[in-house]
Amino acid sequence: LAMDSGTSNENIYRVAGVDFEVAYSMELGNGTLGTSVVWNHLLTSEIEGIESGEVEDNKGEITDLENKAVISVNYVTGPARIDWTTRFLGEAVDAVDYDAENFAFDGSSFSALNKVDSIMYHDLRVSYELDNLNLFLGVQNLLDQSAPVLGQGTLNGDTGVNTAAGAYDVVGRSFYAGLKATF
Repeated sequence: LAMDSGTSNENIYRVAGVDFEVAYSMELGNGTLGTSVVWNHLLTSEIEGIESGEVEDNKGEITDLENKAVISVNYVTGPARIDWTTRFLGEAVDAVDYDAENFAFDGSSFSALNKVDSIMYHDLRVSYELDNLNLFLGVQNLLDQSAPVLGQGTLNGDTGVNTAAGAYDVVGRSFYAGLKATF
């Protein structure tokens, strides 16, 4: 994907990757067991300055993860359904060029804090169909996995949450319940 808009103040973005998806279901007991895996592998994530022509390669940064996946398992029996979803975010760096993009208030480098390990979030949802109603409840981030710390001065650290809120779960474990009616 390349965007070139010379009449406005924009850069050229080049992004390429591979998406892989596989799903399988089978009868099990009185219901159906389903599984799926969706994996994304980023090959290129470049920004070319429209004026300077300088190319910045962001592949592997938190906002441009090289690997991420969603793994789902569900079981449906009659009107009942249970879903287990695992969200995998591969290891990353806060900034590819950390010495230029990250700074400490005393002028020292944040290089020791630049690497972020991979992380997995587990979500659980249970639902029940009753005529034209769907009752559901669930838990996001079931194991209460903490987000990596990315403080102020890092490229992706957001003020107030000390992590990259657009990439990682900043809430922790949370519960929800609902009712959906179809007319």
